[in-house]
Amino acid sequence: MLTPVFHNPNLAPMELTILNAAINLAIRTSADRISMTQIQKVAGVSKATLYQYFAGKLDIWAAILLEEDIERARDAGPLVRNGDADAWESYFYRLTLHPAKLVVLQKMEQALRQEDPDLPRYKDWLRQRRSYLSLMVQAAQQHGVDEMEARQRVAMVWTTLEGWLRLYNEPDFREFCAGRQIFAQTLAKQFSQWVMDA
Repeated sequence: MLTPVFHNPNLAPMELTILNAAINLAIRTSADRISMTQIQKVAGVSKATLYQYFAGKLDIWAAILLEEDIERARDAGPLVRNGDADAWESYFYRLTLHPAKLVVLQKMEQALRQEDPDLPRYKDWLRQRRSYLSLMVQAAQQHGVDEMEARQRVAMVWTTLEGWLRLYNEPDFREFCAGRQIFAQTLAKQFSQWVMDA
């Protein structure tokens, strides 16, 4: 049974079904090993319906990343205006609590950046990512940090998160990343300090 991941009311129900099927399948297996046929079967749609909405697997990856960054920006927006340290810590905790999903998103992003496809959704996602990062920079600037320092802090959040995800599935480091909730709380606290501290 699929676990709903995305809930965007602006997307067609069938499009959402396909995206949720793809992200669930990628989490259970591996993003680089699944096929359009597998996505079609898990989504329970015809081949014609699948290709009515998506040009191929990279198009689905771009749509998933776009939806993820839209949701992240939507949740972060109110915090930029009036969020305190606890609110930001809660935001980052929710972001880091599901590392298996984040690892999949990381692989999708790597595949897309490597191919650099000429896909409208990919270009939309690149714009959305830049917008989201700018939002995070604004959040740090709200607390008296100049723009350069704010950019560096946002980069530190991403560098730390990316590094953690690369280690998450490494056998030698598995014990260091044990206790998912505790690790997520630690990361969330550090990230919120980078955003909030002047």
